[in-house]
Amino acid sequence: MRFSLAFPVVLLTAEFFRRGIVDVPPLLAMTLVYLFCILAAVVVLRGRTVFVFCQPGPADVLRVVRWSWSRTALLVPMTGVVLWTIPLTYGMAAGTLTFRPVGFETLVLAALTQIILVGFAEEAFFREAALGSWVDRPMAAFGISSLTFLVFHLHLDLSQAFIAFGAGLVYGALRLAGAGILGVALLHGVTNILFSRVLSIGLTENSLPDYAICFVCATAILAGAILLLFKDNFSLRKTGLA
Repeated sequence: MRFSLAFPVVLLTAEFFRRGIVDVPPLLAMTLVYLFCILAAVVVLRGRTVFVFCQPGPADVLRVVRWSWSRTALLVPMTGVVLWTIPLTYGMAAGTLTFRPVGFETLVLAALTQIILVGFAEEAFFREAALGSWVDRPMAAFGISSLTFLVFHLHLDLSQAFIAFGAGLVYGALRLAGAGILGVALLHGVTNILFSRVLSIGLTENSLPDYAICFVCATAILAGAILLLFKDNFSLRKTGLA
C-alpha cells in the first residue's frame, strides 16, 4: 500500500522536472528526480532499508524477500550475459552493431550517473520498495513493479518504455530469485552504459517498435525462467515458512 501512495508522488515529481517547470540544468534535474526516488524508497521501506545493504538473518526473513551475496554473485553476471545477448544478437543480425569510441572521463561520468544514481535509485524504489510493500505477495509486487516502471518511462516514447519494461522484468525476477538489490542496480547501470555509450545496435524510428516487441518477448522468457528456477526463494512466503 505504501508503494501505491508513493508512486504517484514520484511520478509527478519526475514530470515536474522533466517538463522544465523549474529552470535547472538537465543533469541537476535528473539528479533531483533520482534522489527523490531514493528518499521515497526509504520512506516506504522504513526499518527495512537496512536490508538493501545487509542480507536478512533468520529473525528477519519474514520481513523481506531473502537474498544473499553468494546468489547475487552467481545470478547477476550470468543473467547479464544472457540479457546483453538479446540486443547484441539483433545488432549483429541486422548488420548495424557498432562500437562507439568513448573517453575515460565520459565513462566515469556515465558510471556515476547510471550506476550510482539511476540504477540504484530505480532499483531501490521500483524493486525493493515494491517488495517491501507486498512482502507477503511477491508475485503481485513483481507485476506492480514492472507496470509502474513502464509508466515511469513513458516520457521517452511507447517503444522505449516497453524496452524499459522488459529490462524491469529481468531485474525484478533477479531480486525475487535472491540477488541483492545492489547487484541488480549494478547490472542495471552497466547495461545502460553499455548500450547507450559504448555500443549501438542501429535502431531507427521504423525499427524501434519491432525491436521493442522482440525485446519484451525475450526478456519475459528470461524472467520467467529465472522465477521458475529459483521459485524456492519466494514461494514459501505463501505459507509463512520462508
